[in-house]
Amino acid sequence: MMEYSCLQSGRRDLSRRGQVTIFVLVALVIVAGVVVLFLVTDKLSVDEVPGEFAEVYAYYESCIAEQTGLALKVAGVQGGRIDTGAYEPGSSFAPFGNQLDFLGVGVPYWFTVSGNGVVKENVPTLSKVEQEVGEALLSGLAHCDFSRFAAQGFVVEVGSSTAKVSIQPQHVGVEVRSDMRVAREGASARRTDHEVEVQSSLGALYTVAREVYGKQLEQAFLEEYAIDVLRLYAPVDGVKIQCAPEIWESQEVVDELLSGLEANVRALKVKGDWYDVQDKEDEYFVLDYESDVPVRFLTSKTWPSKVEIVGDRVDEFSMVAEPLGAEQGLGAFGFCYVPYHFVYDLLFPVLIQVGEGEELFQFPVVVVIDNNVARNSLFSETVDVDYLGREQPDVCGFRTQDVEVHLFDTQLQSVDGDVGFVCFDQVCDLGSTSGGVLRAKAPACVNGQLRVRAEGYVDQTQAFSSNREQFAEFILDREHEVSLEVLVSGSPVEGDVLVSFVELDLEGEAKVQGRTVSAVLPEVSQIKLSEGFYRVSVQAYGGSEVRLPKSSKTQCQEVARSGLFGFFGGTKEECFTMEIPEMVIDRALRGGGESEVFVFADDLATGRLVLRVDALPLPTSLDQLQENYEAFSLLGVDLGEI
Repeated sequence: MMEYSCLQSGRRDLSRRGQVTIFVLVALVIVAGVVVLFLVTDKLSVDEVPGEFAEVYAYYESCIAEQTGLALKVAGVQGGRIDTGAYEPGSSFAPFGNQLDFLGVGVPYWFTVSGNGVVKENVPTLSKVEQEVGEALLSGLAHCDFSRFAAQGFVVEVGSSTAKVSIQPQHVGVEVRSDMRVAREGASARRTDHEVEVQSSLGALYTVAREVYGKQLEQAFLEEYAIDVLRLYAPVDGVKIQCAPEIWESQEVVDELLSGLEANVRALKVKGDWYDVQDKEDEYFVLDYESDVPVRFLTSKTWPSKVEIVGDRVDEFSMVAEPLGAEQGLGAFGFCYVPYHFVYDLLFPVLIQVGEGEELFQFPVVVVIDNNVARNSLFSETVDVDYLGREQPDVCGFRTQDVEVHLFDTQLQSVDGDVGFVCFDQVCDLGSTSGGVLRAKAPACVNGQLRVRAEGYVDQTQAFSSNREQFAEFILDREHEVSLEVLVSGSPVEGDVLVSFVELDLEGEAKVQGRTVSAVLPEVSQIKLSEGFYRVSVQAYGGSEVRLPKSSKTQCQEVARSGLFGFFGGTKEECFTMEIPEMVIDRALRGGGESEVFVFADDLATGRLVLRVDALPLPTSLDQLQENYEAFSLLGVDLGEI
């Protein structure tokens, strides 16, 4: 009986377990159903937009495509960059800056020589191009205009957005995540993900551009062509059989050389089927690189360039090669010769364009000829090198010194900004201040420089030897944007006016690290200025009636005589004449002055600065023109109101 009772009890337990299992399964089915229903409902609400709202979402996607297309065009024209950064001017050593002005658009150089002679590269990666296109797209979405839908009773709400751009060879994929809700008359729809494909060959053009740039970086083929042009269009070395000196006009040589570069560089092309080679001579201009899309090379003699010529007798006016013969006794046979050898430093920009029509990708490089020789080939895509192509050590990679930097304004309030450290020719980014303070590591360096930049304030530089100093403070002057107005004898100027502000110390000397701010009116009248002591110079130019007549310059020198007298060292005087053509000076100094003044913050706070100067008489002769320049040094500049 006991055994039977236990068996019955066991069966009841199994029954209960079976019931619990069924309940659990039912619960799981219900939960799964709810989840599926939720997902399906959400999917319908997000992706399957009712027909009455489809046009609104279609417009938004077309706006995404339009703004993406605009950003891609800008990136192509600006060497892959949307944000070209601040313009950095060049110098007399290398007049290029960091951007080439092409038809009013600043195109960042991929390869250039900085003002202090260091070769710099600035080649954007494809991911960087995608990032900047995405940022430009998000900024452009603010221009999507839903007003016509609002007039139809639609209420459109667009939340914050993010964008992901993927540049492919023949198209660009765009994914915008933006919570967009559209409602009308009690009905509504919501969509978060918006995917658009834009037809563009920017990816393919970028690839060709990188390949052409790599070939130029490795082989320096533009330099090799430039050397050929140099030897064809300018005197480099050679011998002429004559007893008189050989003379070239320096400016004429430079003009001829730049014109030759302009014509020959534009004739360059890569292998392709979009042109025909007319004869064997044209094959000289075809590069050993094949492309399915056109590749063009442009330069202009009006673009910034540098030509320096070195020789025994070279100045800004003439290049002279002296005759030889008497020293070797060859004059006895009536034989003289003129050997010449000139050394050129030549730097000029070339704009490389890939594609045609609306699909275009372009970037500039600087071509470097040093002492008649092409720059050294570079094989690294990201390396700092000096003027001759020698690799420089990465100083910024060895940060061992503790540095603490504090930034204040003139009221001793904390200011946040960016801090950099200059060691040799390299600039190391130390970071940004927080609450006016930055604690960071810097490389050990003697006679380095700390550079500080804060928005709305004047950049400052301070000598700093990180091997023995740890602490630095900066008091930054607020920068004001002002509009300049110049009055000459109380009247506005009709011609051009050059205005410059040179920052001075308390002794009236130009600061070693001071600023010089310039403007050319009427084209550029806005400048940024801070409170301080300045030497202000104003030069107003207008029409003149000065004509310099045609003239000539005669130069004589002793040359070896021919025949028997020459054999015994006899010489004679031989002269040559240089013709100087008539010149017309149609733009002359008509007013201005120079003064040392202290410009107060209150003067700048109005946003306008008026400069008063005296007028000078209209020059009609060279003497009067000279008198105007002499009188200018005695005139002053007054700051005042109209």
